[in-house]
Amino acid sequence: MHRGNCICIYNVYTRNMTTKTAILNVRTDAITKLAAQRAARSIGVSLSTVINAQLREFAAYPHIELIPNARTRHSIGAAKKEIKEGKGKSFNSVEKLLADLHS
Repeated sequence: MHRGNCICIYNVYTRNMTTKTAILNVRTDAITKLAAQRAARSIGVSLSTVINAQLREFAAYPHIELIPNARTRHSIGAAKKEIKEGKGKSFNSVEKLLADLHS
């Protein structure tokens, strides 16, 4: 299947001692998949093993660290520059932010 630059779907099999194996379909771009497979192979494990470990960790400690792309980093930099130049607004409470948005 091809959507934008996302051109592959692969299955990850998970196993639990008390339940049957489940299939997880993951949509990712081909470059990311190949890079992840190479990285997993370099440490002697399969990509399924890596993904299962990440799923177990996420289930136990639900958090995710997102790394902004170039466009987002540029937007953040522009916003910080505006704030330094006194063009931006800052608020010390959500209520004040919402009041400003609705004014």
